[in-house]
Amino acid sequence: MSTLIKKTPSGDGVKKGKTRFAFVTNIIETNDVRLKEFHPILGWMLPLFLWDQIFIWLAKHGHGFLCAAQYDVLDKVEGYTIIVRLTAKQMVSRRYLRLAKETILKACLYAQDELGVEIIGLGSLTKSITNEGEYLKTHGVNIAITHGSAYAVASGIAGVHKMERQFQLKNPIISIIGAYGKIGRAITLLLVKQGYKVIAMGRSLKLLKDIQIESGNKIIITTDMKEALSSSQLVIATTSSTDNIITKEMLEVNRNYYLYDLGQPYNLQPKQYRELKKRFNIIRVDGGFETSPPINIKCWMRLEQGILYACFVETILQALAQDFNNYVGPVGLSHVQTTQQRAKKWGFSHNILTCFGTPL
Repeated sequence: MSTLIKKTPSGDGVKKGKTRFAFVTNIIETNDVRLKEFHPILGWMLPLFLWDQIFIWLAKHGHGFLCAAQYDVLDKVEGYTIIVRLTAKQMVSRRYLRLAKETILKACLYAQDELGVEIIGLGSLTKSITNEGEYLKTHGVNIAITHGSAYAVASGIAGVHKMERQFQLKNPIISIIGAYGKIGRAITLLLVKQGYKVIAMGRSLKLLKDIQIESGNKIIITTDMKEALSSSQLVIATTSSTDNIITKEMLEVNRNYYLYDLGQPYNLQPKQYRELKKRFNIIRVDGGFETSPPINIKCWMRLEQGILYACFVETILQALAQDFNNYVGPVGLSHVQTTQQRAKKWGFSHNILTCFGTPL
């Protein structure tokens, strides 16, 4: 076996006979290869541009993923973390889109057929690339799949409430960027139900009109990012864009901007955020970060121990509930409430407000 391909963890300390789940996610940036979950020594020895080529070569030869960790969760269920070794930009590029889908499928079939898991959770771009899991269901994955977006919605709304309290935002007008996406749509509709004035922003006027009708014509729609930013007090970014979606040309001096960033990859990257902070009053908040009860998932991937992404939490919650239904495609609003109740039962809650991991 090549040194570039990790073996499946032995599973020492994990009891047999428990419900098994696998969380399938992907590398965000090339330099993730230098994290301890990957190849921390070899990662620094080779230049990053060469790693980009290695990732593609591995994927083309059937080794585009690795089982990075196996662990026990609350002495109730057994989990695996599987990481697709393609970067976010590689996965969304036209050149490698098909390769990315096939690699995600291979990772899921490995979890199903070799690891014997009963539930698969999708994280980061593995859900959007596979049409929120629907592609996997039509290509041989016959166990339960969740895209994790229901609890991402629940976490996002909890984050909005935290921002209201911490930044003293009273009845803010809220703009949703990517409002007709899976997460954006559900957040838009639920915030309207809670009585908020919502501005839905996206590039497709037709899709915006569809969600406007679904909301009972209770939202404002726009295709203009600057208009969405200037007309609201709080912005929720929910896109899967690999580029920064906010630029200096969109902002105004002498006014405050509050951004809740639910994007994975981040919709506003650290370097761009630091540049904007020099000229504008903008505060960015990490979206969908959850505090967990004592769990050692062994593979933390950019997060501090004890903090999990909301989509990961939803996978855990589904396994704990022994819920073997599929949650692919659009987010069911009733399921958002179900995940909230499960999270409360097991001790998961929205993390303190942070920006790139630093408390605000």
